[in-house]
Amino acid sequence: MTTLDVNLRAVALDIITRFGKNLTFYNTKEGSYDPDTRETTPASVTTEIVKCSPPEYEKRYQLEETVRTGRVFTLIPDQDLPSGFSDRLDTGQRVDFDDTSWTITDIERIYSGDQIAVYQVFMSPRVMGSA
Repeated sequence: MTTLDVNLRAVALDIITRFGKNLTFYNTKEGSYDPDTRETTPASVTTEIVKCSPPEYEKRYQLEETVRTGRVFTLIPDQDLPSGFSDRLDTGQRVDFDDTSWTITDIERIYSGDQIAVYQVFMSPRVMGSA
């Protein structure tokens, strides 16, 4: 563990906890079928709420102008997370904030030294009718 790990991780957690927003993650567990008993276990969905930085639109530069894309990104500190959360964080996952549903399209781990300080999570608007 480096000095930056101690300091930067603590600062990221403090700022995001104080000024961040709630981000709801949906975890879907597939249903199953037992051929011996001929019973089906239905799929289930659980939710987890974590703090994130206020989402910001990704920007691209075209012909000397800034263009806002449809994707947003947010930062999630790698501390104070529900147990096993980082293992469940995955692309394609549904998340909600500000009454809008999004799909995670990319996840980048930002290190402060030897440890992850924050996850930079990129999201696109969710297509109507998708699970």
